[in-house]
Amino acid sequence: MESYNCSPLPSGFGTGPWLIQVDGRRKQQTVTIVDSLDRSLHEVAIPETQDKVCLGCVHNGEWLVILDELSGDCFLLRLRDSHKVPLPPFHELLEFVGRCALLGSPMTPSCTVVIASKPDSDQNFLVYCRPGDEVWSLWTKLAAATAAAAGTIYGYITCCAGKLYAAASRKIVMVDVIDGEVCTELIGACGREAFYQSCKCYLVDSCGVLFEVQVEYFGRPDQGTLVEIAVHRLDYCSDGEGPVWRRVESIGDNRVFLLAGDYGFSCPAGEGLGQGNSIYLVWSSCDCERLYRFCLDDRTISFHEILPRPIQAWCRAFWAIPERCYHFHGVSFSSAPTSPDCVVFGVNSSRSGVFFSIETWQTGEEDWQEIWLEQEVPFPVAHNNPVYFRRDFYCLGRKGNIGIFDPKDRKWRVLDKPEPIHAELDVSKEDHEGAEFCYLVELQGKLIAVFQRNADEPPRVFKLDETETAWVEVEDIGGAALFLDCRASFAVASPEAGHGNKIYFPRYSEDARQAAFYDLETKSYSPSYYGLKSPTNCVWVVPNLRLD
Repeated sequence: MESYNCSPLPSGFGTGPWLIQVDGRRKQQTVTIVDSLDRSLHEVAIPETQDKVCLGCVHNGEWLVILDELSGDCFLLRLRDSHKVPLPPFHELLEFVGRCALLGSPMTPSCTVVIASKPDSDQNFLVYCRPGDEVWSLWTKLAAATAAAAGTIYGYITCCAGKLYAAASRKIVMVDVIDGEVCTELIGACGREAFYQSCKCYLVDSCGVLFEVQVEYFGRPDQGTLVEIAVHRLDYCSDGEGPVWRRVESIGDNRVFLLAGDYGFSCPAGEGLGQGNSIYLVWSSCDCERLYRFCLDDRTISFHEILPRPIQAWCRAFWAIPERCYHFHGVSFSSAPTSPDCVVFGVNSSRSGVFFSIETWQTGEEDWQEIWLEQEVPFPVAHNNPVYFRRDFYCLGRKGNIGIFDPKDRKWRVLDKPEPIHAELDVSKEDHEGAEFCYLVELQGKLIAVFQRNADEPPRVFKLDETETAWVEVEDIGGAALFLDCRASFAVASPEAGHGNKIYFPRYSEDARQAAFYDLETKSYSPSYYGLKSPTNCVWVVPNLRLD
């Protein structure tokens, strides 16, 4: 057996998307890594993968599912630091193994690894396990349900907002685990029949929203001539009739989809891959492996070489996207960033609020400190910066309740009081109160929450009554002004020149002479809420004009 020296990972690995080529069938000695920024190739020897096979990738490709065929030893491996999470022995035949997916974070003991049967095999299964389990389990109830109504599982699975989605020949199966019970729901295929010979499909989770990308081609799978691409988004109807697929022409100017092999991931634009609203696909040709770019703005296709030789189906490349690529729902500071004891606090949650993550950093630490939670009481956090208040970070939930993080003992808790403003809110639906605009600020030692739905309804302003520990709706904020935005919000007490009792938004009139605000006294927007301009990537700033 040949021996390889352990080569260090390339400089910058883990800071942006990288293309990784591993062998999914044969025992390998090295891993090929491609920098998406300059397309440079790096041959790396990783001891944990030598003489083993890679079953797939999970968690945005940052983790590999590695198997030792001889012993059945199976584990999750994070490439950037070689962190391993042991899994039960795996003894399924490799020719039957399809795509892998992960429910939850690999850093939590309750995470669930799922493996589907291969699309072109005669098998039809989903097996799963959790770290600490002795054996893999078969979702027999799910298999019976899909066989009767959805057909054969086609191997395309992904996780989105805490749920598993598995593509079958006639339907897509949504799987949720509630109190230990497996619950399933069947969703129709996108528009036309999704899974036929000249169309390859990818399920992509993008910021908690599920997309399906259909790639149409002539010729052999993974090697044919690309013809067309169609994108559908899973939307929830306001009439409560359930989820439906809608054809869309945009995935967002700030997003790109990265597709390779059987896996598809979403990534912020500009992470080494240029223009947003584009889909990047690794696809074989007769002479090399190409990276295609589908521009959804003008419906054009372009490509360049990404690997010097075409690769076989069992060693397809896939994308590895570090979690650092994703934005926080909210981020805040305990003090000025120049202070030696400043703590930076960032928070994220799944759409349902069941899965929750906290990251902190302070001067002297080499990396962010991560906390992953699976909450019994869901807390879908609002897109708003937390408030550092009385030595704790206060987070506003989309239902109007509050969660607190103590940076000293690193403890997170959701308060029983104040009770949620929207206690019966169904956050899985698109159309509901507080769906997009929820803000929390501190005003003269008091916490203020603002909920804004649309221009037809005035913003609702609440003050926290600490005596009763309850939200009290108010129509006056004592002459203060609120400056609100999902990226940063501030309250300024008793402003001069008659600008009090107003709520300002990051928009202005067509001639850029008047800032947009809501007047709490006249109960009206000025100027009209619609027809305004808003700068991109803007943020409210409170200047420090004091002389030291």
